[in-house]
Amino acid sequence: MDEKSNKTAPKSDLEKTDLKQVLTKLKVDPKTGLPLVIQHNCKQLCACYFGWLVPRILLWMICEVWIYNIAWMFVLNIIRILIEKAQAKK
Repeated sequence: MDEKSNKTAPKSDLEKTDLKQVLTKLKVDPKTGLPLVIQHNCKQLCACYFGWLVPRILLWMICEVWIYNIAWMFVLNIIRILIEKAQAKK
């Protein structure tokens, strides 16, 4: 193995794959992929708020869960970036 390959952490198959290739394989138009995700999340929000197929949840509880999840997403991404930088230095 050469010196360069030892210093970089191997990427998973998902990280190597281009997003457009994934969306094309899933038969999702890249221009409409994000709106579909947003639409799906809005449907889930309505289902929880109005009690469709699940017990009704108050709107402030739904917002609290979203804020909690988004905050942890940032924390975990920062930790991931720090770990990748530490592995790249080795």
